[in-house]
Amino acid sequence: MAGENHNIKVYIDPNYIKTIEVPVKVSAEVSGTVSMVRKGIKKDQGKITICIYDSNSKLVGKTLSESDGFFSFLGLNPGTYTVMPDENQMSKLKNDIKSGKDIY
Repeated sequence: MAGENHNIKVYIDPNYIKTIEVPVKVSAEVSGTVSMVRKGIKKDQGKITICIYDSNSKLVGKTLSESDGFFSFLGLNPGTYTVMPDENQMSKLKNDIKSGKDIY
């Protein structure tokens, strides 16, 4: 049923109760803020690509941080995820994301 759209029509009969079953998909969201410390000053970072990996280290999604550093991604299956800035983008910005230094 994932990704499918269904139309449901309901015809009413006065003075009768009808049960309508509506399918619900449970989904998860990740959110946070990207900040960097340069010369001892912490600053929120916009336009940083955030990569979302599942528990098998498979990339399952990407999102971009807003101008205030905030990011969110909705539509994940419930589970455990790792969220990291894009390594290529960090390399271009000359930050070492492997050490975690300067990135919060």
